[in-house]
Amino acid sequence: MKIVTISHSNVAIRQQWFWEEVSNRGNDVLIIAPGQWGQLRTTNQVLLDSRGNVEIMTLRHIGGDSIYQASFLGLGSLLDEKAKDADWLICQDEPESQIADQCYTWSRVNKVKLCIFTWQNIKFEYIPSCLRMADLVVCGNPEAVELVRVHNHHTALILQVGIDCDHFAARPNVKRDIKLG
Repeated sequence: MKIVTISHSNVAIRQQWFWEEVSNRGNDVLIIAPGQWGQLRTTNQVLLDSRGNVEIMTLRHIGGDSIYQASFLGLGSLLDEKAKDADWLICQDEPESQIADQCYTWSRVNKVKLCIFTWQNIKFEYIPSCLRMADLVVCGNPEAVELVRVHNHHTALILQVGIDCDHFAARPNVKRDIKLG
C-alpha cells in the first residue's frame, strides 16, 4: 500500500519513527513535513534501519505556528508528482485547518482516499467538508468520536498513549496544564 502522510507534527522524530514502522510492515510511505515547526526541525533522513520504503520531504509553510492557519507552499504540485498513485492521503492536522482543507481538495480531485485525524475534544464552529467527506476520521479520545460520528460514520478510535513534553511545552507567559492518564 502507498501512504502519503502530511502534518505539521511530522516534524517530530516520534512521528517519523511511527511512519517508518508503518513502512517496515510492507507499505510505501511518503512523509511530508515542514522543515521546521516551533523549535523542532525535520531530519530529512531515514532514522531507523528501514525494511520498507520511506521517504521524508519538507515543504515551507506559511501561517506561523498555528495549526489552523498554516498551509504548505507547493503542496499541490508535490502531491501531483509523488502521490497520484497513493492508496491513502493521511492528514494529521485538525479538520478546521488550512492543511486539512488542502488535503481534502487535492484528494477529491485525484480520487485518493483521505484520512483525517483529530485528537482534541473538538466543538466545531462549522462542519468542514473534509470531516464530512473523509473516508476515515481517526479520533484520539471517545469524546471526539461522539462529536465526529454525527457527521461521519467512518470513525476509528486510537487513544493517545504518550505526549512529547518538549513539543507541547508552554511558551513564555502561556499557562498550560498537561494531564497524563
